[in-house]
Amino acid sequence: PHMPKIEHDTGLMDELEPKRLELASILQKTLEPMELIALFGRELGKYIPFDGMTYTFPPLNVEIELGHLAQYSCSYELLITDEKLGAITLNREIEFEERELAVAENMLAGLLYPLRNTLLYQLALRSATTDPLTGVKNRTAMDASIKREIGLAQRHNTPLSFILFDLDHFKSINDQFGHLIGDQVLRDVAKVADETIRDSDIIF
Repeated sequence: PHMPKIEHDTGLMDELEPKRLELASILQKTLEPMELIALFGRELGKYIPFDGMTYTFPPLNVEIELGHLAQYSCSYELLITDEKLGAITLNREIEFEERELAVAENMLAGLLYPLRNTLLYQLALRSATTDPLTGVKNRTAMDASIKREIGLAQRHNTPLSFILFDLDHFKSINDQFGHLIGDQVLRDVAKVADETIRDSDIIF
């Protein structure tokens, strides 16, 4: 991948400034990562032709792929000061010209703050609905999901199943090995259960 370092000409930057501001305004309309990146791709495509775009943000397990991979690519690590906002890559079948890369970088500047808002919102959502010890969904998420799943089952007249499980002799693990080991056991059990369920199942 090409990691561009571009000397921008002032005239081009002045020309792009209104477009970047317009882009930032458009991107403020959503707090969903997939929708945000798709909107950005649509707007960027008005100025630079490309065949595919990928965006990743590991802390939220966000991996978005639009279009398809191609022979040439340019990649950017997205930062505000030292705050990492993930990485974005553009792909196409012909090399990117320097002027196109300058346009891409300018447009990416319009993405940064809407993207940061989206990621902060998603991190707050996850924190509110995720058990901090095991990483699976918590009681708050379960209460909301149960209401929704029961409603869907009744509306479509389909069966709905709940499985409840407990760890035998868990107190003896804490007593014998301490709570740090007990916490690790809970994390490991939750991880195994989460990796075992189907995509349509939810674990709390």
